[in-house]
Amino acid sequence: MRARAKRLLLTHFWPGSDRDISASEAREVFDGEVIVAEEGLHVDLSIG
Repeated sequence: MRARAKRLLLTHFWPGSDRDISASEAREVFDGEVIVAEEGLHVDLSIG
């Protein structure tokens, strides 16, 4: 059985990067949820 990621978290952007473009490009190749990190974002990594 092959593991498959359900979410992709984009972090560590270069200053001046367009986060919307980065997210759009990621969605073109990733079928799951794409999350764009912002300051103060908290992500629950618990399983279940």
